[in-house]
Parts: sequence; C-alpha cells; structure tokens
Amino acid sequence: MSTVSPLASVVIPTHNRRASVCRALEALARQTCAPERFEVIVAANACSDGTLDSIRGLMLPYRLRALDLPAPGAAAARNGGAQSARGTLIIFLDDDIDVAPEFVAAHLHAHGLDERPPSRARPLRVAVGYLPAVLQPEADLFAIALRGWWEGMFDRMREPGHRFGYRDLLSGNCSLPREDFLRLGGFGETYRCHEDYELGYRLVRAGATFVFAELARGIHADLTRLPRACWRKREEGVADVQLAIQHPELRAALLLARRTSFKQRVMRWLAFRAPRLGDGLVDALGRTLEPLEALGARASWLRVLYAIFGYWYERGVAEAAGTPAALRTLMPPIRAAGGPDDMDLDVTDIEAAEQRLDESRPTSVTLCVGARAFGRIPSEPGTEPLAGRHLRPALNRIWHRAYVQALIEQDLFPLLVPGNLSVAGRITSDADPIGLLAQTAPPHPGR
Repeated sequence: MSTVSPLASVVIPTHNRRASVCRALEALARQTCAPERFEVIVAANACSDGTLDSIRGLMLPYRLRALDLPAPGAAAARNGGAQSARGTLIIFLDDDIDVAPEFVAAHLHAHGLDERPPSRARPLRVAVGYLPAVLQPEADLFAIALRGWWEGMFDRMREPGHRFGYRDLLSGNCSLPREDFLRLGGFGETYRCHEDYELGYRLVRAGATFVFAELARGIHADLTRLPRACWRKREEGVADVQLAIQHPELRAALLLARRTSFKQRVMRWLAFRAPRLGDGLVDALGRTLEPLEALGARASWLRVLYAIFGYWYERGVAEAAGTPAALRTLMPPIRAAGGPDDMDLDVTDIEAAEQRLDESRPTSVTLCVGARAFGRIPSEPGTEPLAGRHLRPALNRIWHRAYVQALIEQDLFPLLVPGNLSVAGRITSDADPIGLLAQTAPPHPGR
C-alpha cells in the first residue's frame, strides 16, 4: 500500500453497529477513485459488540484504521477521527450509508482536488452530499411523510440560488478541509443532537461557501419509526436551548422563537408543569394514528403527528431550560429588524446588481427600480450573506410581479415583440415576463 498521504480521509463514527459499519466499508471498496487517494477511519465510540475485531478482519483495497474511542457521543467520535486523519479533506459519513461508486471522487471534485494539488491558500468550502430517502418496509403514511420531509431538504439545496444556512450542514455526508475543521474547533461535544447545525453556524460566520454535491450520494438505511422520531424531537428541543445560549444572535431562527398558538402553549404548559400527564395524553393521541390512516383521514393524521412531535420538542425544551421563567429570560420577544449590512439595490440593470451583491455581500437588501422600492430580501440569521447568484431566483420566485410592475411604472418595460422581449436592454427572451429572469430555479415541488 502507498505511503503517500491521501487527499481525503473518510471518517465514520459508530457505536455497536458492527454489521452496518462493515457494509459501509465494503461499499467504499467499490469506489471509482483510486484507493491510494483516500483513507478510511472508523471512530468506534465505546463499542462492546466486537466492531473493532470485525473491522480489522476485513480485506479492503484502501488504507483502513479503526480507533477505539472511550468518549461518548458521535461528535466526540468524529472529532477524534478528524484529529487522527492524514488527508487534506475530511469526509464525514454515517455508519449506515451504502455509498455510490462516485462518492469519494464527487467530494474531491466539489473541492477542486481532482484538478490540482492541495494548496494552503484554498478558500473554505463545505460540500454536502445526497442521501436518497428509502421507504421503510412498512411504506405507511409515517414512512411517506418522513421521506417527503427528507427529500424536501435536498430539493431546496438543488435550487439554483439557494441561500445556504447552518441547517444545511449534514454530518452524515459532508466534507470540508481538515485544517479549517480543526481550526474552528470541530463538532461541539456537549450536543446530543444538532451538533452539525452548531458547526454549520460557525462555518457560515467564518465565510464558508456551501455547495450541494449530488453525485456524492449514498443510500441511507434509516428505519426510524414513531418512538425514535419522538425521541429525536425531544433531543432537538434540548439542542435548540443549547444553541440559544451559545449563539444568542441565532435565536430568531430557532423554533423556540415561533409565535405560539393556543395548542402550542398547552403543550408547553404540560411539558413544564405536568410532564407525566402530558406523556400519557400524547401516548393516547399516538394510538389514534393507525385508525386514522385506515380511514384515509390523512389531514387529521398529519395534524395528530405534528401535535405529537410538537409536544416532545417542548419536553426537550423543558428539560434543557428548567423553568418557564428561565426560558422567557433566554428568549425575550424578538423584533423584526434589518440586517447589519442592509442596503438598497437597484435592479434595473440585473447584471450590475448581481455584481454589486458579489462585491458587497450584504445580509439583506431592499429591491428598487430607480427610486421605486418594490420588495425585500430579508436578513436570515445563520444564512450566508447575499451574493449575485441569489438575485434572479428571488426575483423569479417571490418578486416577479412586483418587479415587472415597478418596471412598467418607470416606463422601462417595453411592448412585447415576437422573438424579442427585453427589459432595460439587458435581458432578452421570447418567453413570458417571468422567463426574462434567466437562470432561475423551477417552482419547488408542491407549491
């Protein structure tokens, strides 16, 4: 085996999932990327099921190392694996993913490491891979709903001009330069959940560029059912309180900051004041899901599911915050405000406006045609600053009618001439006005 340092290190955390991690390692043996270009590190987190012995008995074409890490938690395992890595690039992969043959090559390509040798001057970039959702064997409403949510997350990242944010970091399939990962401190090891969100926020603040690498794909063998999903919602409630404490500037983006309905206030009261009663009521509510599905009452079924998830989220909030008074102190009323770098942007000349965005990178803009303001791209806590690539999709999806109206009012929208329709002499098309905004995203599925 080559002694040359690999370009990439694939880090896989695992805990007592011997069969699963062995399947993941065998999938990595079928890569189109030459085996000497990457290594694989299994960070075994306090395993007691013979995982290490099974891994060490595998015959694989790439260099494989297994670390016995006593510290609990996936975040600590990932950090330990990254510290031990020798590659320029760290690729984080969950232990229950069967990757495609192009997986490693696609991550390298996303960082330009397949075209030129590594350089210390490389910009900070994060690539998020694709994990296609697989319907569970039951293929019931719960599995279908879970798949819809999961695929919706990737649909948003596919959209041209998607404004990446901290929630887009997916620790189960992502890559970034090892040097930057260690410099930023790695994953927060106090988090039991959403440690990827917390690191994602620090990466956004550090100016990282996020990209979606669709070819870096792997089938995720997730068999989540309702009890595990409820446990996960409770952990998300705990994590949101942690995020609000550690990053107060992020609190407006958290579910904690939502306007609470009467139903949500009841759930919060139960979670804080009478959790035993709340647990029993929600357990009884869960038993109505099967009959509702059998009756075909999908809307009612979905409302019940969201109510169950909402309660368990509040149980996590109550666990982390302690008392309603402590939560009110942590999350005072949040007032809408412009971003710290808000500016007016004249979009009469779209190309010039895009260039200005690329140069200024504001957090929010007021859209104008001359002196006529017609819309706004707001500041979103935890998202990347605005760039030129965000403008046309925002105009097309949200502000196209107001934009055309503003052009008409300023006498900048000409008559439709077959084969030649132009706006301010900058964009031409023989399509409808929306088609003028070329390079825009298609409507989101379901809209």
